Amino acid sequence: MPMEGHTTICLSSQTGCAVGCVFCVTGVLGAGRNLTGGEIFGQYRAVLRHEGLVGAPVNVVFMGMGEPLLNVAGVARAVELIAETVSPKRVTVSTSGIVPGIAKLAALERRPKLAVSLNATTQAQRERLMPAAARWPLEELLAALRAFPLERGRRITFEYVMLAGVNDSDDDARRLPRLLKGIPCKVNLIPLNPDERYLGGLAAPDADRISAFAGILAAAHMNVTVRWSKGREVAAACGQLRGQIAPRPPSPA
Repeated sequence: MPMEGHTTICLSSQTGCAVGCVFCVTGVLGAGRNLTGGEIFGQYRAVLRHEGLVGAPVNVVFMGMGEPLLNVAGVARAVELIAETVSPKRVTVSTSGIVPGIAKLAALERRPKLAVSLNATTQAQRERLMPAAARWPLEELLAALRAFPLERGRRITFEYVMLAGVNDSDDDARRLPRLLKGIPCKVNLIPLNPDERYLGGLAAPDADRISAFAGILAAAHMNVTVRWSKGREVAAACGQLRGQIAPRPPSPA
C-alpha cells in the first residue's frame, strides 16, 4: 500500500484477536495466539522478497490481524529487528486502547509511532463497539495518551471507523475535538469495510455524511484525513482479515 511516497507493509501480531470489536471480522472470529518477534519479522522479510523491495524505502504498520499491545514482547522484538533497516519514525503500532500496553510501549528506548483505534466519542458507545478495549474508560485511555512521550514533530494518530447511523452524527463530530484537546494528533476517518457474512447490519456512511463529519473536525482545526482502504477486492482491507481453514485430509487407514 503506498503512503507518503513509500510502500507500506502491514504486519499482523496475533492469529485472531481477543478485543472483539463489532465492526471487525478478525474480532468476530475470536482470539488465537501471539506471534513471536521472529514470526512477525518473518512476515516483513517475506513481503520484501516477494515484492522486490529489499533495500527500498518502506513504512511498516502493525495494523494487521491481532492487538499489538496484547503482545508487547513480540512486537517490541520485531520493531527492534526491523529498526536495523527502517527508522522507528517509519514504524507505526496501532492499538485499540490497551492502557498497560501503551505504558510499556512508552518505556521503550526506540519507540515507534502510535495509532489508536478510537471509534467512539462516549464511553457507552465505546463499550458497545469495542467491549474488551472499553475495560479502560475513555478518561483513563486519554490520560495515558497525554502522558505518552512524543519526539518533536510526532503526533498520535486516532483511527475512527465510521459506521452509518452509529457513530457518524454531527454530535459525534463535535465531541471528538473536545475529547482530544491537548493531544498532538491527527484523525483518520475509515469508512467501514463490509463483510456480509460477519458484519451484517453495519454499513459505511455515504460520501456526503463522511464529508460533513470531516468538515466539522476541520472547522475545529483538527488535522483530518479519510482513508479509502485498499484490498477490499480480496477481503484484505482494514477489519476484513480472517484466517482460512482448509479441512484436513482423512488419515490413512
